[in-house]
Amino acid sequence: MSAVTRFSLQDFPGRSACILWLSGCQMRCSYCHNPELALGRGGRISVDGVLSFLERRKGQLDGVVLSGGECLLSSSVLELARAVKAMGYLLKVDTNGGYPDRLDTLLKEGLVDYVAMDFKARPGDYERVTGWGDFAKWEACYGLLQESGIDWELRTTVHSDIVDEQAVDEMMDFLESRSFGKTLYLQLFRQGKTLGNVADMRRRFELARLCLDRSYEVRFRNFTQAEVNALACGRPLEVNVTG
Repeated sequence: MSAVTRFSLQDFPGRSACILWLSGCQMRCSYCHNPELALGRGGRISVDGVLSFLERRKGQLDGVVLSGGECLLSSSVLELARAVKAMGYLLKVDTNGGYPDRLDTLLKEGLVDYVAMDFKARPGDYERVTGWGDFAKWEACYGLLQESGIDWELRTTVHSDIVDEQAVDEMMDFLESRSFGKTLYLQLFRQGKTLGNVADMRRRFELARLCLDRSYEVRFRNFTQAEVNALACGRPLEVNVTG
């Protein structure tokens, strides 16, 4: 484990939570904003120390978020999840969808209450965008979540030079063909330190070019209120916006 964010009201929907950051990731997304974690170069903190912190915060926090990097990369995440749940916390998992066996165990044991899973690209673009091409594993995770009965969401980072409007439309078509019925969050890339030193978009990603008349809910993060207000559909806007 690399770090702890001791308190958040934004990362676990409707809950107060802390975030446990686990290092390492099988993907190499150029736009990743956690390059040290992705490469396994983050700091190291004691798991026992984290569990002691969680014992002290009982009654003050609703839940715990496991994030990264990719938190399901290591099999030790299962014991960590069991320990967290034994304390009475709700558990949210942030995952890129690459480890269906571990997700299946978490779900079967009733250890996870909410999952946020990345949907990075069109199936045929996964290797180009992420450096990892085993999309069948992502589909297996998707199937597990569809059957799970828990709350979950999908999220896609958009960048007009990497995952553009046409790609996003095709990704949304794909979800409709798979009977998606939850919420898809479109997250606008924000300039900063990234794994691939990605430059800012040469042009602004245009929401107006998307077909947003979908059978599921689409929400937006990091776009301006004006950009969302301009949509005829008047879609809801997530709290962390700009402008």
